[in-house]
Amino acid sequence: MNEHTGVERRDWMKWIGLWLALAGAYAALRSFTFFAALVHDDGLFLYTGQAWAAGELPYRDFYDHKPPGLFFFLSLPCRLTPFNLFAVKLASVLWLALGAVWLYRVSRKFAGRAISLALLPWFVLYTSAYATIRTGGLTEESALPFLALAYGLSLNRTRGWRTSLWAGLAFGAAIQFRQTFALSSLFLYSLILLDALSGERSIRSCLSHALALSFGMLIPELFVSLYFALNGAWTQYFKASYLANFVYVGARPHNTWSGVIQAQREIIESTGPYLLAPLFAVASLPFAQDRRWRMLLPLLAAFSGDLLAASLSGEYYSHYYVQAAVSIHLLFCFSAQGFVDAINSARNRGLTRPHALLAIALTILTAMAFLSLSALGVRQYVSDYMSILHDDANPHGTRAFQRSVADAAAFVTEPDERILLVGQSPNSVYFLASRYAGSRYYHYSPLWKEKLADVVGEAEYARFLADLHTRRPALILVDLTRMRGEAPPEWIETKAPGSGEYIKQNYTPLHDAPGASIPDDEWFWYDIRINFWIRNDLVDRAVSRLHEKQAG
Repeated sequence: MNEHTGVERRDWMKWIGLWLALAGAYAALRSFTFFAALVHDDGLFLYTGQAWAAGELPYRDFYDHKPPGLFFFLSLPCRLTPFNLFAVKLASVLWLALGAVWLYRVSRKFAGRAISLALLPWFVLYTSAYATIRTGGLTEESALPFLALAYGLSLNRTRGWRTSLWAGLAFGAAIQFRQTFALSSLFLYSLILLDALSGERSIRSCLSHALALSFGMLIPELFVSLYFALNGAWTQYFKASYLANFVYVGARPHNTWSGVIQAQREIIESTGPYLLAPLFAVASLPFAQDRRWRMLLPLLAAFSGDLLAASLSGEYYSHYYVQAAVSIHLLFCFSAQGFVDAINSARNRGLTRPHALLAIALTILTAMAFLSLSALGVRQYVSDYMSILHDDANPHGTRAFQRSVADAAAFVTEPDERILLVGQSPNSVYFLASRYAGSRYYHYSPLWKEKLADVVGEAEYARFLADLHTRRPALILVDLTRMRGEAPPEWIETKAPGSGEYIKQNYTPLHDAPGASIPDDEWFWYDIRINFWIRNDLVDRAVSRLHEKQAG
C-alpha cells in the first residue's frame, strides 16, 4: 500500500468514525422515539411506508396529500422487516447521521474545523428534540440529508454548470418530501445572482447555472410523474400531492400578529436559539474576515425561504421549522467564526480600541444569549422526555391506549384480514396491529378534513364505498370522539353517503353481539373512545375468541 492510499484510507476511517459517533448521539437523543406513543402524522406515515413495501401504490391504493418521498424512504426498512418500528427508527438514525456528516463538511466553508465540530451537537439536539420532531419520521427531518448535500454542491460552482445541475437534483429530491423545500434553493440562486452582480462570472455563465439548477430540481419530479403515469395513477398523484396541498395551504386559519409572535416565542422557548440565528450572524458581520461576508446574503435568503415555507399553512408547528435547520446551522457557524475572528483581531491589536471593545461586548452578549436559550431548549427536552417516560408507565396512558387498541384489533382478526379506522385516532393501529387498511381512505383525511373539503366530492365517496365492497374489512374501528353523540352509521352516512347504510347492514357492534362480553379491564377505552364493528359473518368467531380469552 503506497503512502497516498494510506492517507485516503485514514480519511475514510475518520469520516466513518464521525458518522458512527453521530449515529450514536442520535440514537441516544432520539431514544424516546422507540417507545413513545406515536403522534398523528407518524402513525399515518408508518402505514404508507409499509403499504408501499407490500406492493400497494400511493394515492391509488392508499391516500395522503404529501409527496411520495417519505413514503418511499419509510418503505425501505419495511421491505426487509415488515411492521418493525425499531427498524424504521434505526434507519432514520443512520440516515440523519449521514446528513449531519455532510453538513459538517459544508460548515467548514463558513467556519474552522473546531467551530464546525463544536456546533454540531446543537444541530443533532435540535433534530432530536420532541418539540421539533415529535416521534420522528416526519417529512422535514427526512429530507435534511438531501438539503445538506444540495448546499455542499452549491458551494462548488467552480466546476461549471454541471455542479449546479447536481445541486438542483439534490434540492429536487428534498422537494419530493415536501414541496416547500423549493424555497431552500434561494441559497444557490442568491449565490448565482451575487456572481453576476460582482462580475466574477459572465451573465451567460450565471444564466447557465440558473437554468441547470432549475432543470435539476425538475428532474426528480419528471421521474416520479413518469412512474405514476406508467402505473396508471398520475391523475390521483397530481390531485393529491399538488392540488390538495394548494387547497390545504389556501385554507389558512385566521391569526393575529400577536398570535403569530406568541407562536414564534413558544417555539424559541421550546427549541433553543435556533430561530435567532440570523440576528447572531448579522451581529458578527462587521468582524467577518476575508470574503466570508459574501455568504451571509445567500444564507439569509435561504433562511427567509425556509421561514416562509414554515408559515404558508398559517399553522405554526415546531416541526415545520426543521426545514430551516441547515440554513440556521450554517448561520450559527458564520456567526461563531465572525466573533472568533473579532477576538483574534482584538488580541493581535488588529482593531482600534473602540472596535475591539465592541467586538468583545457583542461576543459576550451573543454567547450569553446563545447559552441561556440553549439551556431553555435542553430543559424542554428533558421535560418532554420525562413526560414520555411517565406516559409509558401509565397503564391508561396514550401509549397504553394505542398498544391496547392494536392488540385488540389483532385479537379479533386474522393477519390476512383488513381493518378500517373511521375517524382520526388511533391511526397507529394499522402499523402496531400489523394489519392493512380496508380502504384507500384509511384515516380522517381527506373525506372528513375540513381544510380539504374543496377536493372531496362524489368520486371520493364512491371510492370509499367501493373499497368497503371489495376489501371487505373484517373490523371497523369507530372513533367515538368524532361522532359527537350521533350513532356511528348515521354520522358516517352524513359524511360519505351510502357508506353508513352499508356499514349498518353488514356490520354489528361487538358489544351488541349475542353472548359478547367486553374485557373492560384490558379494553379500558372501549365504548369510551373506540367501538368495534365486526363484519356479520365474523361475529360468532369474535365472540368465541372473547369467551376463550375469559376462560383462559
